[in-house]
Amino acid sequence: MEYATQKEVRHHKEHIKDTIEHLEFYLDCAKNKNNVDEDGFIRPISYEWRKVAELALDLANESDFFDRYEEIHKELHREQKND
Repeated sequence: MEYATQKEVRHHKEHIKDTIEHLEFYLDCAKNKNNVDEDGFIRPISYEWRKVAELALDLANESDFFDRYEEIHKELHREQKND
């Protein structure tokens, strides 16, 4: 059985925090129809909506990590109680 270390959990939590900040930025830009200047290029609104979708999918994947971690954590404690 594979267990997540505290370092891995912290990394995933930090990644989620950063992703949410980026998601909020791109969502606000897309809703307000503001073009994003990224690397000297003006990006169209469609780019912003794609970034919103991409970041939302990333958050779903991160959520899967915590769902698996929680299940493993519950199993570990269940096994320890049975010993």
